[in-house]
Amino acid sequence: MIPRLAAILSCLFFCLYAPAQTITDSFCAQQSYTQLLLQQNPDLRAHRLDAEKAIATRQKKIAAGTSPTPLSNGPVVLPVVVHIIHNNGPENISDLQVQTAIQHLNEAYANTGYYDPSDGVSTNIQFCLASRDPNNNPTNGITRDVSVNTVMDPDDPLIDD
Repeated sequence: MIPRLAAILSCLFFCLYAPAQTITDSFCAQQSYTQLLLQQNPDLRAHRLDAEKAIATRQKKIAAGTSPTPLSNGPVVLPVVVHIIHNNGPENISDLQVQTAIQHLNEAYANTGYYDPSDGVSTNIQFCLASRDPNNNPTNGITRDVSVNTVMDPDDPLIDD
C-alpha cells in the first residue's frame, strides 16, 4: 500500500510542478496514462474505488468521533527524492525551484495559502527532501541525470513515456 501511495504522490507532484519549468509546451501525460491503465485493467479501477470508499468511511468515523485515536496528532512526514532528467538546458531546474515546489506541495496537502479552497481539508501529510540515500549516505534529495528524453511528443505523450 505504501509503495503504491508513494507512486501516486510522486505522479501528483511531478504533474503539478513539472509545468512550472521554463519550457512553454510542457505536457503531463499522467491523466492520459491513468485513463489508459484503468481501461486496460478493470481490477485497478475496482481497487481504486475500494480505496476511495475506505477513505470516505474513515473520514465519516473521524467526523463522528468513532474512529480509534491515531498514534500521533503530528503530520506524517514523507522524505522524497526528486529526479531531474535534463539535457543541459532550461529543464535542469535549480535546487531552489525544487525546494519551492516541495513548499507548494506541502501547502496543497495542508490546504493552506493559494491551495485553500473552502471545502478542502489538511491531509496531515508533509513532504521533505530526503537527507539519506538507501545506503545511509548523506544526500540533498535531488538527483540529476542527463538524457535526450526530456520532452514528450505533445501529439502522442504516451509514446515517449
